[in-house]
Amino acid sequence: MNSLSFFNLFANATISFWTGVIVVFFFVWLFRIKTGPWKLAIFLLPFLKVLFDFIAGVPANSILAHGVNPYLIPEGTRLFSLGIGLSSYFGPTLNLRFWVKDPATGSSLPASVGDFLYFWIKHYNTSLPLIILSVALIISAGLIVRRLFKAVQFEKIRRHDLRQATMLSSLKVDRRHVDIYISPTFTGTPFTGGVVHPYICIPETTYKSLTESEISAVIAHEIGHIKYLDLVFTIFVQFLGDLFWFIPGYNLFAGKIDRMREVVADQFAVNSGASAEYLASALLKLKESSAPSTFTLYSAFTRERSLLKLRVLNLLGENQERPQRLGWNRLWVRVLMTALIAGSVSRSTIGGNHSDILHQRPMDKYLEKEIFEPLNKFFDKWFH
Repeated sequence: MNSLSFFNLFANATISFWTGVIVVFFFVWLFRIKTGPWKLAIFLLPFLKVLFDFIAGVPANSILAHGVNPYLIPEGTRLFSLGIGLSSYFGPTLNLRFWVKDPATGSSLPASVGDFLYFWIKHYNTSLPLIILSVALIISAGLIVRRLFKAVQFEKIRRHDLRQATMLSSLKVDRRHVDIYISPTFTGTPFTGGVVHPYICIPETTYKSLTESEISAVIAHEIGHIKYLDLVFTIFVQFLGDLFWFIPGYNLFAGKIDRMREVVADQFAVNSGASAEYLASALLKLKESSAPSTFTLYSAFTRERSLLKLRVLNLLGENQERPQRLGWNRLWVRVLMTALIAGSVSRSTIGGNHSDILHQRPMDKYLEKEIFEPLNKFFDKWFH
């Protein structure tokens, strides 16, 4: 893969991510999906789409692959199609696609925002796209190395702390043994860690401040994080965010998912037999506590006051969500529609890479003559 392709894929990462977010929010609104494991899984799809589109690469028939500069071709040869329909692959799609007619062959070549951006920047300086790409990759590498360094440093501290810790208990969660221990070193709220060998760490000061029933509720909450593999997804989202650090709103959406994980873990704790009242009581006692600052790859027990209020209200049954609709309460509907939503997210695009064949319809010819040709003339005049 050459530098042109990398520039295209990095530039289109924002398009991929926000296309996925738009599609996901539409289906969540359509079915009025309540906060829970299913909604959490669906909200992870935009992150998977970024990776999916990056791995898929640049289409072989794109203008970038053919070296066709969209700004230097004759008027009336730039088109775009907009529509919602069924994908030839799987599920409904939302599509806004750009096309350029190859002046040499007359065939329609797919284009993307990344392609247009590349040729636009190259117009001012032929080396500028490569410079921008290099800077972006250097920053990405720096962020990833910093995160790895923090993880290694934390693990060293934790292993040393483990020698002095008091083992509380050990249990089995989905064939994985979970050690629960009291830490004399760490302060703040309880947290989970470990992927293959998970653990729950309870700071000694926190353990002493809570009752036995509250500790049991807290442990049940942390087991929920382990049960749903929250740490695995947290690591994935954070590392992907380091690679594509320039995507606007990425951290905001990732934070929304982090907050949702806490609510879902509360639900798991209550459904597994923990007292909602004791869990809420523990939350209130720990409201001024903060998580250990030396580690970022873990599921914190509590994060912020607005989330605290939401969780307490949920636990006390005072924050009821509206009923789900269109049969989402039925398991077979959830399974089928989640698969369709995943297919829709993966195939939808709003100006990103695509390689489907352009089908010209009578309405397209009218739109091209009455709307797109005047727009092309305007952009030609602006660019030149």
